Amino acid sequence: MRTASEHHLKTVTLCLPSPPGAQLIGKTAGKLHMGHSQNDQVVTDLRLWMLQTCSMLLGLLWELIRTIVDRAQEEHDVLFPGYSHLQRAKPLHWSHWILSHTMALTQDSERLLEVWKWIGVLLLWRWVRLQCSEGLMGVAAT
Repeated sequence: MRTASEHHLKTVTLCLPSPPGAQLIGKTAGKLHMGHSQNDQVVTDLRLWMLQTCSMLLGLLWELIRTIVDRAQEEHDVLFPGYSHLQRAKPLHWSHWILSHTMALTQDSERLLEVWKWIGVLLLWRWVRLQCSEGLMGVAAT
């Protein structure tokens, strides 16, 4: 009986093509260093996790912005006490105050999108594309 990890490892191993030169060298070709260090693989795995997390955060951020806009439309007549220098000032509309936060959140989402683009430059892109095309990472091939 195999564990899930052993089954996943066997599945990944079966999907990988034979090493270059396997026909000429034989079994020794599987032991040749392919130029992919363990550090490269760790960095690639970390970047994949960061891509997934950034995508999730972007979705949640835009959902928050949409919720704020919806609330502002529903409650546009509600007055809210304004403050200036820690003292009460003219009252303002709740919708105006809550919408003022959407600009900062939109800028944050733009920055996060730029980070997502930079993270997307992967070191082992060929390896990742092979994994995705086989559906082993739960991502549909594009």
